Amino acid sequence: MSNPIVHGLEVEGKNTLKVIEYPFTRTAQFVAVLGTALKDEPEVKAAVVGLVKAAEAVIADAGEDVAAKGINIPEDLQTVADVKAFFVYFTGSFLPAVEAAYKDIDADTK
Repeated sequence: MSNPIVHGLEVEGKNTLKVIEYPFTRTAQFVAVLGTALKDEPEVKAAVVGLVKAAEAVIADAGEDVAAKGINIPEDLQTVADVKAFFVYFTGSFLPAVEAAYKDIDADTK
């Protein structure tokens, strides 16, 4: 039967070694993730800026519609058009750009 103190020291020594080795064994992976994140940063930033710009029209129109107290067909139709444009941008441009960036990062972590 082994000495429990010696066994405990062996286990802790192995665990400590794993912690020390981890950054060195994962350096290439860290570099790849960081490189991809920096490469995709302008595309993600542009997508977010576009999303905010698309949302500004919706926010302005919705505020006017709420304050108007009643039906105003031309203004309501403009709000619907702005909401539609926002969702078209969100699903057609924003999501694909962000998904592409994060797919690259996900691929780097495997």
